[in-house]
Amino acid sequence: MGKSGRLNARSWVRREGVRLVEGREKRLMVLDAALARGLADVEAGRFKPIEEVAARLKAKYAAMAKDGGK
Repeated sequence: MGKSGRLNARSWVRREGVRLVEGREKRLMVLDAALARGLADVEAGRFKPIEEVAARLKAKYAAMAKDGGK
């Protein structure tokens, strides 16, 4: 491989690295925003106790199992 081939490969690796880092940063920003929304909901009292949710899901899936999964 000639010198220009190595330079092209290095350039590609750098661009790919930057692209991957930018993608990760975008995903982290989305996650941070979702976390902030969730915490704001909790602080505003917009949540249900886990026991209530668990009981509802347990009843739902028990009924589904009884009906054959329909």
